[in-house]
This record gives sequence, C-alpha cells and structure tokens, in this order.
Amino acid sequence: MNHSIQTRPSLLHAALVAACLGSAAMAQAADVRITVPPGGGFVVRSANGTQEGLRVQDGGGVFLPTLSAQTPVATVLCFETTTGALGPCAAGVAAGPTGATGATGPTGATGPAGTAGVAGATGATGAAGPAGAAGATGAAGTAGATGAGYANGTAGGQITLTSSSSPFSPQSPVTLTGDASLSNTGVLTIVDGAITNNKIANLTIANANIAVNAITTSKVANGTVTTSKMADQAISTLKLLDSAVTNVKLADDAVSVSKLQGGAAAASGTYLRSDGVWVQPGQLVQGGTLSSGATVPSTPTGGVYYAAQGGSTLTLPPANVAGQTLTILTLDPQNGASVILQSSGADTIVNASFSGSGIGSTLQGAFKYFLLSDGNGQWFAN
Repeated sequence: MNHSIQTRPSLLHAALVAACLGSAAMAQAADVRITVPPGGGFVVRSANGTQEGLRVQDGGGVFLPTLSAQTPVATVLCFETTTGALGPCAAGVAAGPTGATGATGPTGATGPAGTAGVAGATGATGAAGPAGAAGATGAAGTAGATGAGYANGTAGGQITLTSSSSPFSPQSPVTLTGDASLSNTGVLTIVDGAITNNKIANLTIANANIAVNAITTSKVANGTVTTSKMADQAISTLKLLDSAVTNVKLADDAVSVSKLQGGAAAASGTYLRSDGVWVQPGQLVQGGTLSSGATVPSTPTGGVYYAAQGGSTLTLPPANVAGQTLTILTLDPQNGASVILQSSGADTIVNASFSGSGIGSTLQGAFKYFLLSDGNGQWFAN
C-alpha cells in the first residue's frame, strides 16, 4: 500500500526536500523520518494531487516522474555510489567519445581577384627558326698551285690512304697488316682464326658452308637433336645404349612373335614358357639329368621334368608354393632300382597311389613321380 502525504509549501515541506537533497544547511537539524509500509512508497504530489513529483519506493528506488516535462538545462546530475549523494558531475565524467567528422560542406563562392603580382623573369630564348634559302653562288676563286701528286709505294699490293686531318691529302702507300693481307692483284686473304663467333651474324652459315665431319658431339648442345632432326631408319642397333629400350618405349602390340626368344619355333597352340621354350599346354620338356644327392630345382609353373639314374637319392625343394608341380623320371629302370626322393627340412611326402599309402620323409619304388605341393610343407605323390 502507498501512503501519500499532501501538504502545502511549509517549513515541513522544505525540510523534507532539504533532507532528500542532502542540504548542507540542514546538516545540524534532526532528521525527519518517514517509514513506508512493505511494498509501498513515499510520494510527493502536486497541489491538486494529480502529478507525482517524487517517489521513493520501499526497495530504495527513487523516481522523478515529471522530470522529463521540465525545462531542459545544461547541467548533468551525478550520484556518489557509496552515499547516494546527488550533485554536479565531475569534469570529464559525462563526456562521450568524440563523434565522427562531419561531411565537407559545399565550396564557397570565389572571392574577388587580388592585385597583380610582380612580373616574372624573362624566359629562355626559343628554338632557332628554319634556315633561309641558299644565297647565290659566289664568283670562282683563283686557281691554286699544282699539287705534288701520288707518291710511289715500296712494295706490291700496298694501298694509299688519306691523312687523318683536313684537307685529308693522299699519303705514301702502306702495306695492309692485321688479320688480312692484300696481294698486288687485289686478292684479300684473311688469316686463320681471325673470324670469331661475335663476327658471324645469326643464321648466316648454311649447310653448304660446313665441312664434312666438322660438327662433333661436343659441338651439339643437350636436347637440341629432336625427332624431326633424325632421318628415317638413321638410328641403328649400335647407336642404342644397353637397356635403353624400356617397357614405356614400346607401343602396344609392337613386339611380334618373331621378335621373341625362339620365336621361329612358335607354332599354333604353343606358348612361351618362362625358360624361353615354346611348348604346348601340358607338354613336358626335359630340364636335365640330376646326380645323386642333388636338390630338385623348383619349377612352380610346371612343364619341366627331371631325370636321374635308378638308385639315386634326390632332395625335394621346400613345399611352400601352393600348386607347384614336379615330375621326376628314373633312367634305365630295367635294373629294378627307382629314384629315391626325400623331403626337405620338416616337409613330408604323402604317398597316395603306389607302394601303399602313408606319410613320411622318403619315397621310392616308382619309375615316374608326379608331385603336387600344398604350399604348407606337404608334397602329394601319385
């Protein structure tokens, strides 16, 4: 609830105003205290009670509702944060930042002309005008005395030169010296080595002016001999470096069968095996005869068989390539002795067809062995 105290101007009113403004003149007088109810406020109204001039709320808020309707003044009011005392602001407290520079105003009217200044110095003389027409030819002068004439030389092929100063009269004949010589018949000879690079104009030496075999390798700059400079079929096998023709230098389908190793033996239905032999699919080619105690060569692609004398012992290669096949034949089987096979290391041999079945490290009793590796240390024989 708000409690309003309406009164005419009096000493009490003056005391209240002085108390609110912290007047120094009333500092010694007793305070007038007004306690407002919770949520209420202290209000000072106009004489007719229609306008609030001052309101102090229970929470401490101070309001001057009619302040904005008063006549504006140029003084800024501040308060002290500790005591709440009101008063003029200190210098620089209420000053805002400097505003942006305003736009340039329009150019003013041109002022009256000033008095004439002092005359400047005389300028430089201008360029000379064109020459006038030639005057009439003067009268011929008196003929001069007869000259001495040319002097005789001291050798054939000499030339007569004029002097270096006016009247540039003829001098005694001299012999031509330096990088050239002159004969008495007018033939000029240039000494060897006299014409250097800086004496030759660009593009003036034609092919006909170059001696045979005169341009050597050292005279050719790197990268200057391009394909268009080479004649067709001019580069022979002798001109190619070993291993210079790599895969990237070969066009697709450029190498024919006749250019492959043993190409003359190629026939329909044959293929070139890794050992350079042309065979039909499934055809076996002898790889050689092995001595007792030898290790059978590894032939992962098959197509090669090996032979050994009956009674010989051969060691199989490691069974570490899945699908690898070996074919081994016994020579002169008429004596009844076959080749004896033994596995390598921890490998085993699986006998799947003859002399019973079983797994071990030794196999014998057949004149022809065909073995297949499982890639995991086992040879299967049949």
